[in-house]
Formats: sequence, structure tokens, C-alpha cells
Amino acid sequence: DRVRTLGFRPLANAVSGRGLTQVGGYRYVSVVYHFSVANAARIYGEIRKGSALTITTLAGQYVRLPAGKTARGALNTETQEVVYEVYYAIDQGQLNLLKKDEIDRVIVSWSSGHEEYEAYHPGFFIQQIPCLLE
Repeated sequence: DRVRTLGFRPLANAVSGRGLTQVGGYRYVSVVYHFSVANAARIYGEIRKGSALTITTLAGQYVRLPAGKTARGALNTETQEVVYEVYYAIDQGQLNLLKKDEIDRVIVSWSSGHEEYEAYHPGFFIQQIPCLLE
């Protein structure tokens, strides 16, 4: 499993994150999902526009981030991985909550259902949000 910046540790497969992005007045959490299973697109389906990335904090708070557009898995022919790139919108209130609390788990809404992932880097938002707000 490859885990990068955002560090969601999946229960089975690899998920990595790129981090926080700001374009104009809009802020996003960008996440890249990597699956080493060739039929991942058939198993998981797609992440539809508006589908939720639900983040749970260690304090028991829930933050629901909507996907900005539909993401369909694309095969990377070099690595033979199916890759999904997703941008989730995040507002100031959600940033304020996440900069105070470590994350515990995330739940990804796929067209085939929901998948829960353990947080590999629980302090990600606490460390990264101040950089975004500078």
C-alpha cells in the first residue's frame, strides 16, 4: 500500500492524499485513491459529484465534504493501478473544526456503497490548515 500526504489507511487497498488546495475563494481537500486491483472501477464504481467524504474526529465530530465533480477510475498503465482523483469542497466552519481535532476515520461514498478507512496521519489537518490560511 502507498500512503502519502493525507494518509488515510484503508482497510484493504491504497489511498493517498494530496492535501489542501485553494483556488480563488474556494478551498478543497484533494484526495487520490490508488487501487492495485485491475477491476477496482467495477468493484467500487465511481465517486459522483456531491458524494460525501465523511471525516470523523477523535472527539466524535463528523465533517461531511462533497465531491466537486464525478471521478471515474482511470488505469495507470505504468503502475497497473486504477486511480481516482477527487476534490472535496471544504468551508471555513469545517476548517475551524478540523484544525482543532485529530481525525480518526474517513468514510468514502462510492456509487457501489460506502468504504471506511482508518486515519494514518491523524494530525494532517491540524498541521496543514494554518499553511492554507496564511
